[in-house]
Amino acid sequence: MPIVIVGTRQEYSLGENIRSGEEGIVNLCGATDLPGLVAVLSRAVLLVSNDSGAMHVMAALRRPQVAIFGSTSPKWTGPLNPAAAIMTHDEPCAPCFRRTCRFGHYNCLVKLSSKTVLKKASTCSVVNKKASPYHVVHGPGAPGTRDPIGLRHHPQ
Repeated sequence: MPIVIVGTRQEYSLGENIRSGEEGIVNLCGATDLPGLVAVLSRAVLLVSNDSGAMHVMAALRRPQVAIFGSTSPKWTGPLNPAAAIMTHDEPCAPCFRRTCRFGHYNCLVKLSSKTVLKKASTCSVVNKKASPYHVVHGPGAPGTRDPIGLRHHPQ
């Protein structure tokens, strides 16, 4: 099953780091507008994302998703979706609601292991097995990290 990476034009090179030559991964960072993103997500089996617009679009579509929260709080901005799985890593400083980690470690994101995220994703993707052709990954993660949840090392 292919994996599609979506994000902004500025995230294209980070999407390429995740893709890193793996077969079956397509980088659409910067290639979709909002209607295009909705079209991609409406056909996806699963979305793995941070707290973002894509996360809320998938929630509105009521499609399976894994929503990763670092500096934000799922209690305040979580997806309103019964098919959503929430992932967080408790840190004393989280949620801080900052885009840049004041301590420089981004532990709230980087300490979520790829194994844990992939296990959660595998349980979510069986929720809806209708003719949806791909998984979608939104954004590459914390600033300054190459692939914090190890997606390029675990092709579907």
